[in-house]
Amino acid sequence: MPYKLKDAVRHKFDKKSYNKRYWKVYDQSLVNRGNLTIWFSEDAVSNWNMGKQLFGRRGRPKTYSDLAIQTCHTLRLLQKQALRQTQGLVSSIIGLLGLDLVVPDHTTLSRRLQNLVIPRKPSSSNNSTVVIVDSSGLKVTGEKEWMNYKHGTRQRKVWRKLHIAIDEQGEILAHELTTHATADSSVVESLLKQIDTPIETLMGNGGYDRLCCINRIMVEEKSFKC
Repeated sequence: MPYKLKDAVRHKFDKKSYNKRYWKVYDQSLVNRGNLTIWFSEDAVSNWNMGKQLFGRRGRPKTYSDLAIQTCHTLRLLQKQALRQTQGLVSSIIGLLGLDLVVPDHTTLSRRLQNLVIPRKPSSSNNSTVVIVDSSGLKVTGEKEWMNYKHGTRQRKVWRKLHIAIDEQGEILAHELTTHATADSSVVESLLKQIDTPIETLMGNGGYDRLCCINRIMVEEKSFKC
């Protein structure tokens, strides 16, 4: 047939692919993202208050334990709310659960959060650390911002770059502040010098995939992942 003569040079169209997503399951997964399920264990209920205090100390004894303050603070970070809204949220949750607990007010949360020590996950048995390096830009503000707003002038903005190294728990292990023209890969050596614990894995984005970083890591005998 004539249409078969030029079949070798004819433009080929890809076969249409149909979406095989299970929309019922996908729609339910989107709904479940807003589902809030919170329960209090028996240990949390029994340790909500401080209990007996040692006498002879100055000041009023604490009414709420660190566990209660940490619970309120965790819900505050998850819901991205202020202290007063956090007090109302915890009160509503305790009321729905039918628990006989008193919720700390926003002033108590503000005062106790300043000295609250949040326990961290214990390190692994080999005492090695997984380090994640990254950088972020910081804008320098000063009198130039006021002059631009007052007189309508335009001046070049000043930026600084903050290089940080954190572990799996989000704790900052090393940091360094440089100018915006400093490359990310050139600061890895100084960040590693600030870390005393053994490093199992060093993770970073494509900006750290440079020959200087690889040579430094090979000297330290550490693994590197981008």
